[in-house]
Amino acid sequence: MPGARREEVAAAAGVSPDYYTRIEQGRLVPSPQVLDALVRALSLRTAEREHLMRLAGRLRFEDADVGSCEVRAEVLEILRRFDDLPAVILSKSLHALAWTPVGGALLGLTAEGECNMARRLFFLPASRRLYPDWSLVAEETVGHLRRLAAREPSNDNVARLIGQLTIASPDFARLWALHQVSDAAVLHKRFDHPQVGVFELVTEILTLPHDQQTLAVYRAAPGTANADALILLNTLITSAEPPGPGAASSH
Repeated sequence: MPGARREEVAAAAGVSPDYYTRIEQGRLVPSPQVLDALVRALSLRTAEREHLMRLAGRLRFEDADVGSCEVRAEVLEILRRFDDLPAVILSKSLHALAWTPVGGALLGLTAEGECNMARRLFFLPASRRLYPDWSLVAEETVGHLRRLAAREPSNDNVARLIGQLTIASPDFARLWALHQVSDAAVLHKRFDHPQVGVFELVTEILTLPHDQQTLAVYRAAPGTANADALILLNTLITSAEPPGPGAASSH
């Protein structure tokens, strides 16, 4: 049921909108019968159904791998070298573990808020405003998760995240059903920041194999309007007291 509204999915699954909302929010664990009904309502294939069934009894919107993904001091020191650039360290399940001050300002990250980049993308309306090319970013994210799930089929954290997104986001379910795989990030990413406006940054992804983490850094060519926008964003946060790198490592 691609693009269906919450009420339509709930009706097709034979549950009330309130009940379906509580499933989305992780406030209750649906029975196998309800999960089967959701599979039919969302027109999921065998692989997607298996992901959902693995979630039975474990539907909680959190990342179990966060506690085991603390960022090493040496990695935080590397992150500090990018202090004037938006940069973020991500776990395998796309949880932001640490970021630079300007990275937090660009992406809207706070230690108290939602730190999983995939859930932010599909659940938070602000993310759709932040990315003018939201559909491309969404396709990239889904393709990345599909590639990761294929490489590590026993990774419960990734399976849990995919199941959460499939249940709670018709957009994710539609893209997941396309079976597209992505092995690279969108290199040129546009942002529409509420304080700075629209500008484009280049994404660099650095793999930290020892830590099973990645470091994403966003940069702009010097002397361009994009670089000016980045300078303005840095200027806007200097008067505040932003959290330093590692602010999210204990989230």
